[in-house]
Parts: sequence; C-alpha cells; structure tokens
Amino acid sequence: MVDETEFLDKTLKDMAKGRRVSVAAFHRDLLVGHCDIARRTSKDERHTGLLGIIVIEGYRGLGLGQRMMAIALGRAAKLGIWLVELEVFVNNEPARHIYENLGFKPVGIIPKKVLRNGRYFDIVRMYAHLPHG
Repeated sequence: MVDETEFLDKTLKDMAKGRRVSVAAFHRDLLVGHCDIARRTSKDERHTGLLGIIVIEGYRGLGLGQRMMAIALGRAAKLGIWLVELEVFVNNEPARHIYENLGFKPVGIIPKKVLRNGRYFDIVRMYAHLPHG
C-alpha cells in the first residue's frame, strides 16, 4: 500500500510531466475531497485518462465532487486528454447522475469486479469526450 507521502510525491511528479491533473477540496485544514485524472502512458492511448474521485462522508451532496470534476476535466483537456474514463458502483445512483450531467456515458457493466468485505459488487464503466482541437 502506498503511503500519503509516496502518493503525493508521485502525484506532483506526474503533474509536472503533464501526466496527471489533481484537484483537492478542503474545509479549513481538513482534506474533504480529491479528484484526479491520470493520463494513460501507452503511445496509442496518450489522449485518454482515467478519473478517480472521492468526497468524504459528511461533505457529499454539497456539489464538491461536481466542481472538482469540472476543474479536472478542463485541465485535462488543456493537456490534450480528450477521452476520460471512470468506473462507478452500479448502485451509486447519485454519483452516476453527476457523471451523466457532466457528459459521461455508460458503456457497460462489469459484474462482480469489486470484492469488499466478503461481498462482490458490479461496476459501470463510463466515458466522456472532452473538447479538443
């Protein structure tokens, strides 16, 4: 497992090299949300990125996730990333709704992709095309 220092070091290096965008949300000194888009590294997929996002409990439903995603998507487009992918739990309707409002489209379900606490969960894969020149 990567500790916070290693994660931050890698994130900052990737950002400096144009391989990642990262947006964080704070409440006072508390990190309450994080969104990033990591560019794919293969030559044939450098125009694509994988989005990850988390908002801690107690701060969900306030629009933080949508705002962080909008910023991250705008920055990714400026880096030449114009196709962004993500995965979300099938039963996470609030998140899926936000993703769809931001232009993401579902492309399929991966049954039993995640095993958490002895239980399997299905995942929806989604994508969005960003404006590009």
